[in-house]
Amino acid sequence: MKEHTYLPRMAPWLLRSVALLGLGPGLSFVAAVLLLAQFPQSQGFIDGVINGRAYQPEASLAPAIVLIGLTLGAICFGIRWLWARPPHGLLYSVLLVASLLVVDVVAIAFYQPLEWFIEPTKGALVNGVASDPGIIVLLLGLATTGVCAALWRLRSWWWISAGYLVLAASLTYLATDDPVVLHLVTLGQVSPAFPGSEASYDVFMRYGRQHPLGHDFKNPARIFDQGKFVDANKPVEWPAWLKSHREAVEADWAELAPVRAWIDELSHFDRIGDLMPAHLDTEIITFWPLRSYSQHAAAIAGMQAIAGHGDDAISTLLPLVQVSRKLEPYSRSLVRSMIARVMQNVALSTARFVLDTTPVSPEMRKRLLIAFTDGTGGESGIRHLLATENALFAEANDEIQLGDLLTFQRPRGVLRWSMNLVGPFLYNRHRTANLRSEFTANLQELAGRRDMEAFSRAQNAFLERAVSPRFKNFMGNFLLTFTTPIYTQVVTSYWKTEDARIALLDRLAGVR
Repeated sequence: MKEHTYLPRMAPWLLRSVALLGLGPGLSFVAAVLLLAQFPQSQGFIDGVINGRAYQPEASLAPAIVLIGLTLGAICFGIRWLWARPPHGLLYSVLLVASLLVVDVVAIAFYQPLEWFIEPTKGALVNGVASDPGIIVLLLGLATTGVCAALWRLRSWWWISAGYLVLAASLTYLATDDPVVLHLVTLGQVSPAFPGSEASYDVFMRYGRQHPLGHDFKNPARIFDQGKFVDANKPVEWPAWLKSHREAVEADWAELAPVRAWIDELSHFDRIGDLMPAHLDTEIITFWPLRSYSQHAAAIAGMQAIAGHGDDAISTLLPLVQVSRKLEPYSRSLVRSMIARVMQNVALSTARFVLDTTPVSPEMRKRLLIAFTDGTGGESGIRHLLATENALFAEANDEIQLGDLLTFQRPRGVLRWSMNLVGPFLYNRHRTANLRSEFTANLQELAGRRDMEAFSRAQNAFLERAVSPRFKNFMGNFLLTFTTPIYTQVVTSYWKTEDARIALLDRLAGVR
């Protein structure tokens, strides 16, 4: 008879326990996000977890001490109240302490699994400074402890129902996103394909990072083995450097024969397409073959100019100029555009040296003029450059989940799975894309007007806003910081190159 009455008596307790155990993790999650949003250190901690590196900015020791006291106080308070309510108080006490320990251990394991225990000075304290992991672990523990202690006080189903309403409202608010991405611009719109683009793109990507030619490329470095490197940007010192490094330059130039053939093949295309897909792990070009070719082509042209062979020097430079100018108009990435600009800077300084050193025939001057005229430039060029990264982010971000987005370069694991699970509540993809699109449009206007003072203010204001964590769209702010380049130097360099190019065009055209 006792067995028949015991189960009905246990049923309300079991039902209430299940309800509280379901409510606890949800409210703990909301409370943790709310607390983390109040501490800028949370962004540094996330950066360390995602990128697998330590991050130790300066922070006062006082917050850590306060959090330690609050956490211990919450634990003691919770255990006291739970233990005083037999017969189930012990069970709740164990769940309380276990949940706190699980949160702490998981956070530590994701960040520094060994150093915290082997060398404590690298963990909770670094030269008397509280580390971000220490603060974040304490915040998570405090949130979990506080929620568990509070839930035990909920005796009435009305209060439990109210707790679920609060949880539902909080999660709905966090998950609510902008309906659509406003003014969505794709990579195909920024850099459209054209007839023949596939052929030129296939040739260009022979030296991609995943291609054997790019992956196995060995940079000839004889010119760096004999003292300080000098180039055409120092026209007074360069002739002596070229004379002393002639054998190294010629040996490296011979070793670059495959790259030279590749550049010559690219230079014969009217346009060089870019069909890079909108994936974060897409293959990009290897920088060193292009950089090495540019440096050595300039050195060969410089030696030809010193020898009085101006036309030969310009003929050596023409493939460099032609390829660099053809890379920009259809570029779909900031990397490709900036590589093209680096190549152009080398070509511009070398062309000036050649023209200052030896006569060049009108025919070769005209060919050089045409080569530097082709391509893009001015306001349209800088607008295109700024648009590429925004289009890549918006398009790649449209379908991918948060965990996949944050850990695309790392193997699948618990971090990716857990971030995908809670992603809708931490990351509003449309809202984030709209914030970045609005920011990019503003930068395009300022960069087009060359108002660098206002440009720097806008860049800094955006980054300051993004760095500050917020309860709503918590990970969106982090991704804006993580994926937005610092454009100020890029734009300044772009206009500096443009000024040098226009000056050279005027000189070649006889304007001055």
